Amino acid sequence: MRKFYYISSLLLLLLGVWCNTVVAGEVPKTERNGTGDVIADTIVHSVCDSGYLWRGNLYSATGVYTDTVFNALPGVDSVYVLSLTVNHSSTRVVTAADCDMFYWHGVTYTESTDTPTFVTTNAVGCDSIINLHLTLWHGSHDVSNQHVCESYTWMGYDFTISGEYIFDYINMDGCPSTDTLNLVVDVPVHTAFHIVACDEYTWNGQNYTEEGVYTYEYTPEGSMCTNVDTLYLTLGHSNTGVEVQTACDEYTWHEVVYTSSTTTPTYTETNAAGCDSVVTLDLTVNYSNTGIETQTACDEYTWHEVVYTATTTTPTYTETNAAGCDSVVTLDLTVNYSNTGIETRTACDEYMWHGTTYTSSTTEPQFTETNAAGCDSVVTLNLTINYSNTGTETQTACDEYTWHEVVYTSSTTTPTY
Repeated sequence: MRKFYYISSLLLLLLGVWCNTVVAGEVPKTERNGTGDVIADTIVHSVCDSGYLWRGNLYSATGVYTDTVFNALPGVDSVYVLSLTVNHSSTRVVTAADCDMFYWHGVTYTESTDTPTFVTTNAVGCDSIINLHLTLWHGSHDVSNQHVCESYTWMGYDFTISGEYIFDYINMDGCPSTDTLNLVVDVPVHTAFHIVACDEYTWNGQNYTEEGVYTYEYTPEGSMCTNVDTLYLTLGHSNTGVEVQTACDEYTWHEVVYTSSTTTPTYTETNAAGCDSVVTLDLTVNYSNTGIETQTACDEYTWHEVVYTATTTTPTYTETNAAGCDSVVTLDLTVNYSNTGIETRTACDEYMWHGTTYTSSTTEPQFTETNAAGCDSVVTLNLTINYSNTGTETQTACDEYTWHEVVYTSSTTTPTY
């Protein structure tokens, strides 16, 4: 162990001599401080407000700081240099005043405040914090709703017409202000009624039976004025009469339809004196009678010179009954229909249909039967006749001949296919 220690010390001594030789050879290229130490690294740094952590130490003031690392050989210590500049943020207050609203850095403010801030950069590159102290005054915006009779005085002026009136001014805070008057002006109404009546007249809940001049005062709901109505009343007298009528089924009298005998309806006209002339209707109503004629036909039916081709219950025929009124007969008609059809057939050479033999194509033959409704059912024959044909096949063979799977061993003219 002791021998190993001596050998290690010797190696370190030789290494130191070699290092001094190398450093000494590089002196022209290496920056040194006043004591001959090597300046291994120089840092120039700026910070805002807070300190700077450098080589395990926190520096918070502007200055030049060094850190020396001692080497094993004297005269070659490494010196690290920090040139630190500590700048500081700044703050300032902006005071502003305006009316109603203020626009500052993209934000619109409508009330006084001292909280808004805006951060920018100052001349040394640190935060510049600007605080806004804002005072906002507001204009006056008063609305007055008035409902009056005849006139209203506002802002030194008399107004007699309903409408919206606006007054612009600068208030005590120096802000533009607007007051609005919503005015409803009622005007008293004096109305004259010239009435000519018969026998009596009721006006505003009062019944008048004598001619004269009468007045009525009232205040309409929602109005601020008292109205005066004046009645100039002239009275005349009514008369009566009876109108006798006879009718069938119904009678229209002064746009009213009556369907039974009556003596109660009245109609009022104006007589020469301008009063009611009341006429009473004395009405006798006789009645028509009705009946139904039921018929069934095929395809069409003629009734009272009219031809009907479809089932119906609406046709009527009117005669006169013993009371001198209409006797209305309604036709209840059922029309059944004949039907037609086509029977399509194809045959060779000839075809028998309902006892008749046809030897050529045709679309004319018809046969009539009775259908389920008791009407004609006409069937037309659509017939196509195709025809057979013949031919002779001539063959010559030795000993035998096979034709359509049959073997012939002698001459013949009788086989067919």
